[in-house]
Amino acid sequence: IILDLKRMDKILEVNVEKNYIRLQPWVSFARVQAETMKRGLWNGGTPAAPASNNLVSNCLTYGGAWQTAQAFGMGIRGFVGLTIVLPNGDILRTGSHGMNPGDPTYWYGPGPDLKALFEMGALGGLGIVTEVLFKLHTWPGGEWPQEADLGHAPLPQNHRIFWYRFDTPEDCVKAGHELAYAGIGIGINIPLNAVNAMVGESHLADTLTRWQEGFYEPLWMYVMCAGYSPRQLDYEEKVLRDIMTECHGQPLNAEQLRHVENYRCDCFRAGDFVRWIRCGIYAITYLGRGPIRDMAHIHRWNQDKIKPYKDKLLPLNETWPFYYSYDRGHFWMEERDLFGDQLQDADLISKIVNEVFRESDKQPSGYWLLREPLPAWFGNKVGPDFDKMLRLVKNVFDPEDIANPDRMVFMKPRGKKQEK
Repeated sequence: IILDLKRMDKILEVNVEKNYIRLQPWVSFARVQAETMKRGLWNGGTPAAPASNNLVSNCLTYGGAWQTAQAFGMGIRGFVGLTIVLPNGDILRTGSHGMNPGDPTYWYGPGPDLKALFEMGALGGLGIVTEVLFKLHTWPGGEWPQEADLGHAPLPQNHRIFWYRFDTPEDCVKAGHELAYAGIGIGINIPLNAVNAMVGESHLADTLTRWQEGFYEPLWMYVMCAGYSPRQLDYEEKVLRDIMTECHGQPLNAEQLRHVENYRCDCFRAGDFVRWIRCGIYAITYLGRGPIRDMAHIHRWNQDKIKPYKDKLLPLNETWPFYYSYDRGHFWMEERDLFGDQLQDADLISKIVNEVFRESDKQPSGYWLLREPLPAWFGNKVGPDFDKMLRLVKNVFDPEDIANPDRMVFMKPRGKKQEK
């Protein structure tokens, strides 16, 4: 039986007093932001992806990899209450929502934090999330967007975006570290230069031409600042410029800035980021988490895997990774993607992904994979009995392996004794 949840697309409540939204799993980012921003609230971020993405599934699968994670953290931090239908038909509510339905105060207790079991890595293997209470944040941007020139949206009120370039990875890493710990900005990101080339151009042919010309250099960084007070924004800008001077960061020139103005909208409400997949074939090759100091090492490691296939794939695949700052620089998420425009490219890319995964123990930042038994982020060292722990969890919620069988973990065939 395959369950299609697309009719579960209702926003059930937007509570402006307690700052939360109650919604079903098929509600898109576009609808969440449309309903909350007009009330002076928002969910705290948007992925570098089309606005048709669903907020709940994005967070349950990817954790909510948002461009504004410097200030707001991962999307899963917004979950304050889940309603889950278990395989046996029981209904489980997590946190204070479990004691008083609709109460968004706590996401935990009393007892163990059950919410975490369903956030990432379960992939429907323990039950079906049917309703979510999601925390909202203040939106200082006013009525927005009001786009007069397609692809060049004005910034929201009380927001500023700064773009800088660097000549060396060392300068870029130092700037990212210093900015993250300076306590300024809501987002600090170093995008793939291949993505800049796709988002910044209206046609794929222009993307490839600009790439070959070297217009989209590696090591560009954009920093987003937001606040109600102009003096606060002035202060953050001063701190930013001082750090950039110290780290040899150079502002993008007028022509470069013109080509990245799509980010003015996509930083907050995804629109043109759909161009990310415009080549036709797109695959996340590497998605790790760790300190920014490893950026150059990770890039070289990935390029070593791509080198044998370099002449068979698009030149865009020589791009640097995408780095997002999380939780004031507590860690950085690094994303490496591969792109293809021919059917046979899919086979090559799949082969590269497998090679990268098999050698994930040789690099420091772990990996993320939608693959049993590790369908979430994990470090570069994982104990040999990890699958046994997953089976024990699965046995508690779904002993008959009804929900999304073999997705979370491979269970033993029925009729055989389960491992304890």
